[in-house]
Amino acid sequence: MHQVFQYAVLGVGSGALLGLLATGLVVVHRGSGVVNFAHGAVAMFGTFVFWDLDTNLGIPYWLAVACGVAVSALLGLLVQQGILRWLKDAAPVTRLIATLGALTILEQAASHKWASGTEIVTSAFPHRALKFLGASIGEDKVIVLGISIALVAVLGAVYRFTRFGRATTAVRENRRAAAALGYSPDVIASLNWMIGSALAGFAGILLAPFTGLSVTAYTLLILPALAGAVLGNLMSFPLALLGGLVVGIVQSEFLGYVTTPGWSQTVPFLLVVVVLIIRGGNRGTRTSSGERAVRLGSGRIRPGLVAVLLVLAIVLVQFALSASWRDAVTTSTIGAVIVLSFVPLTGYSGQLSLAQFAFAGWGAWVAGRLVATTGMPFLAALIIAVLAAVPLGLLLGLVCLRTRGVYLAIATLGLAVALEQLLFLNANFTGGTTGTTVGKPHLFGLDINSVTHANRYGIFCLVLLALASIVVVNLRRGRSGRRLLAARANDRAAASLGVRTAGGRLFAFGLSSAIAAMGGVLLAFRDPTITYSGYSTLASIELVAQAVVGGVGWIGGAVAGGLGQIGGVLSTALGHAGQNVSDYLPLILAALLVVTVLQSADGVAALIDGQLRSAGRLLGVPGRRYPSSARHTAMAPVTGQHRVRPATLTTEGLAVRFGGVVALDGLSLTVRSGEVVGVIGPNGAGKTTFIDALTGFVRISGGRVRFDEVDVTGAAPATLAQRGLTRSFQSLELFGDMTVLENLRVASEPRDSLAYLTDLVRPTMPPLSPAARAAITEFDLAALLDRKPSELSYGQRRLVGIARAVATEPSILCLDEPAAGLDDRETEELSRLIRRLVDDWGIGIVLVEHHVEMVMNVCDHIHVLNFGKEIAHGAPADVRRNDAVISAYLGADPSIAPATPDPVHTANRGEGS
Repeated sequence: MHQVFQYAVLGVGSGALLGLLATGLVVVHRGSGVVNFAHGAVAMFGTFVFWDLDTNLGIPYWLAVACGVAVSALLGLLVQQGILRWLKDAAPVTRLIATLGALTILEQAASHKWASGTEIVTSAFPHRALKFLGASIGEDKVIVLGISIALVAVLGAVYRFTRFGRATTAVRENRRAAAALGYSPDVIASLNWMIGSALAGFAGILLAPFTGLSVTAYTLLILPALAGAVLGNLMSFPLALLGGLVVGIVQSEFLGYVTTPGWSQTVPFLLVVVVLIIRGGNRGTRTSSGERAVRLGSGRIRPGLVAVLLVLAIVLVQFALSASWRDAVTTSTIGAVIVLSFVPLTGYSGQLSLAQFAFAGWGAWVAGRLVATTGMPFLAALIIAVLAAVPLGLLLGLVCLRTRGVYLAIATLGLAVALEQLLFLNANFTGGTTGTTVGKPHLFGLDINSVTHANRYGIFCLVLLALASIVVVNLRRGRSGRRLLAARANDRAAASLGVRTAGGRLFAFGLSSAIAAMGGVLLAFRDPTITYSGYSTLASIELVAQAVVGGVGWIGGAVAGGLGQIGGVLSTALGHAGQNVSDYLPLILAALLVVTVLQSADGVAALIDGQLRSAGRLLGVPGRRYPSSARHTAMAPVTGQHRVRPATLTTEGLAVRFGGVVALDGLSLTVRSGEVVGVIGPNGAGKTTFIDALTGFVRISGGRVRFDEVDVTGAAPATLAQRGLTRSFQSLELFGDMTVLENLRVASEPRDSLAYLTDLVRPTMPPLSPAARAAITEFDLAALLDRKPSELSYGQRRLVGIARAVATEPSILCLDEPAAGLDDRETEELSRLIRRLVDDWGIGIVLVEHHVEMVMNVCDHIHVLNFGKEIAHGAPADVRRNDAVISAYLGADPSIAPATPDPVHTANRGEGS
């Protein structure tokens, strides 16, 4: 036990400084909403400036410290003003990618400026050993712990008690409201970036005597810093400091007790995984409507064009290119395969992974070790390596199942570090210091090694790229692809239609890891001896630049991204431009990444597609439209009146609490097919909370929900939708990147899991269901099927949202503020439509609506809520005369005549509950 405590004490110094680094991340996040992945690189650059001034130029220590901290602060300001300021309305993942560009720029600039080894840095603090509860601790560690605690305490006081701190909180909560009060969000963000970056520089300088100073190691300090910040929920200064201390202490324990190298560097990843598992997720989390996903390719395949391009590429590799250019094309082809792995994961499902090159390394390791240790044929090893990557991808997907955006990127970065440290750099697993000898690969007895038969190997890589591209395009065209796109656009809306979004995200992880692994095998087997050190974490980060610059939503984007592979076409071209110019390729790609994010987030492929479309319009070529056969199927008439399966929904004492706040308290009601039950109440009464609880989007604190006598309390939204209980949304939540017809297809297509596999080979577009076709007729949408929601009027979008829910063929339909934003004529039309759904379709409807007159005219039964409690229920005429209802709505004397509800309508129409 004494030894455990001693190791814990030894980790206090580095842990305190990691906590200070994590606190800087929290400062930046609180002030701008950005998780700065360049934070470690900023610390690295400032620390190197300090070291250069102190060691090489003889500048006094504390003056050199001040200069290093100032440089870090300046770099933070430059990143904020030069990049992030222009992305303030972009999605969090887009801003994260921009910081990855800044990370690579700083890392590459430092690599070219300073040596790549580890520098020894002296400390200004005394090293005298002190005793603490029987354990020895250096005085310098005690001092840095005290400095860290003091700085965090000062920060806490500043952000809690000063005007600047209050302004930062205001900007974080609402930028527009803060600006209206006279606070400049840009100034507040810039100041926070400078403070957070200065903390990074200062922590880096104090940490260097404990760990040594190197470009790569310091750049990757971002992972332990992120682990500490995540433990503090990216908001709390004290918890971030505590999180850093936990990371440092656990790392010290691993160094003391675990002899296998790499485990201490893997500690942050393990801690992040534990936090993600404990915290879980929130079903109610929305996909921000303001976040624009990247544009996607159409998914159309022109077999003739594909065949011509493939033949031309094969002819070039076989006959037309010199040896150096043939090698460059082969390398770029392999790079395109690895970059292609981003398309299903990031392009189609909206998940950013920083571990794709690590998956490539995993595939290379599996295949290499199989060939080296068992003599397995190359093709068999390739297939097994691809299959072996799938469970690894699924495992990572399971850990991150309910995590998206920033936390997902942190977890995948941690996996990249773990694989690099535990596997790729461990000589015990990679064939010793000389690497893994695999010899010459053969394909059906034919020698295809890239040294003596480079043309054969290049053609093999081209064929595999073509096959993988067809698989990815098929996914885009199939119904499983539409599910992925729906979940990418709006997770809540997709789940409400019966789409099991978690399964789709897992599939995307598995497929993308398999594609990356295939590329990794091809890259590794170009040489007879494989060394795995090249599959580094920084290489995984740099790969993101290739993917984003090329365009993560396009097959052509993967090809364009592959051109930037080290040793590929761009690298060779730069090499011809001058000696060592190709060494700057990662720096150039990082700069292009920043430019792409700022100017054209969809990438080069999308730009080329736009130019081709413009040229086509000039030449009179018609634009792309939905396939006429699919549209004809959608328009096929429905014979007879469409009726849904009858059902009964019952709630018994339904309650929802958020902490100590009771949002809904004991509501009981029954809804049967063929009737409308209204739920009304003033703002904050709990109406939308009721629908969220009913449809599985918030956790139920008490009571029961029964659907046809089956207890469905706490069931997932997709499960409820498949049973026949679905909903619309007050905020519409349509799939903005899909046409109206595609929105309806997502709602009505079969939900079989096998489609994820069959669509890879033969994508299907089954006939539109009778319910969907009937909804097109009922809502008069025939002329709108080819349009996207952004091309429709607000009233039309409202109708599409309800029609999409109706296309699921629900027995019970919950409508949340369907008349919000509609004028009187549109509201009357909507009222008639609701009655037709009830009388002609047999749907039971729960109507939450502020338009009281509409509710009174449409509903068969009404429940009235106030502050989460039911204050009245009954027929519309009885509710209209109820004194408690009049008092709750008008705040007036109960004797006021209730015959005219217009003041209620005027006061409350269109406002959320």
